[in-house]
Amino acid sequence: TTQAAAVPDPNQTTDIASVLSAAGYTRTVGQYSSTDPYAIWSYLARAVTINYTGSNTTINMMYQPEPGITPEQLTLTQANALDAKRINYSAQYADGVAVLEGGVQAGPAYTDEITGTDWLSNYIQTNLFNLLVTIGTKVPQTDPGMNLLANSIDASMAQSVANGLVAPGTWTA
Repeated sequence: TTQAAAVPDPNQTTDIASVLSAAGYTRTVGQYSSTDPYAIWSYLARAVTINYTGSNTTINMMYQPEPGITPEQLTLTQANALDAKRINYSAQYADGVAVLEGGVQAGPAYTDEITGTDWLSNYIQTNLFNLLVTIGTKVPQTDPGMNLLANSIDASMAQSVANGLVAPGTWTA
């Protein structure tokens, strides 16, 4: 979390948000809050409590409420600067709704994209490991042997579809 006044200023390029964004770190996340030096913890709490073994349980970080965080009263210029610097912030809209804006890492990725694909990679590896540990023999390099491995991966992918992380088709955005 940064409270630096330079961060929402579009003319500043040496603040922490600008530096991290320019570095393109895909595993670094930040939040601007003028009032709460620990605001990022509310953000991270949302990200790490996703139950990937459930059904339709994944979320987009953007537009989520941030419990305990006072939303910023920003000008459009300031909000655009924060967006350009790829730093998250809680904003209040004219209708009184306060939500997280951004949902991004410092680099060119969204938090839910990084955490979701990390989970999927780990889930596939864990399921393959568990298969290899419990099979009791060598997996033969035959079609039936390779099907054992492929079926484990297919089951992992099916769970990623069930939880809403991925879906069949081609993304064209």
